[in-house]
Amino acid sequence: MRVGSNYIPVLIDTSCRSSCHHPPDRPDFGRTDWANFQTQLEELIPFDPELDNEKAIDTCVGNFSGTVVKALAASIPKRRLRDDPRTPIPAGIQDEIRLKNRLRRQRQFTSDSALKTEDNRLQS
Repeated sequence: MRVGSNYIPVLIDTSCRSSCHHPPDRPDFGRTDWANFQTQLEELIPFDPELDNEKAIDTCVGNFSGTVVKALAASIPKRRLRDDPRTPIPAGIQDEIRLKNRLRRQRQFTSDSALKTEDNRLQS
């Protein structure tokens, strides 16, 4: 940062938390049931569509794409991520850790001794 410049540092505290305790199911592509996928496609895709104009072609392509997605969803088993064996950190402690890290970054940026004292207090 240049001395005498017109820049003012801005610190933003977002205080947002992500929920990682219950991750969503993910497809397991390695165990795809290809016979079921083929059956699903054969049942859902019309074999003799009338493609008279551009709109009919666009509609047919959209239907085909949707059918492929549905067939995949029906043919690929969901894989659950393993539960984390660690006990979850309480929200109050997570907030303290975030505060400590934020103070450390501010101290490194400003070299303020009061921030260093507070950082050391939170570290212990």
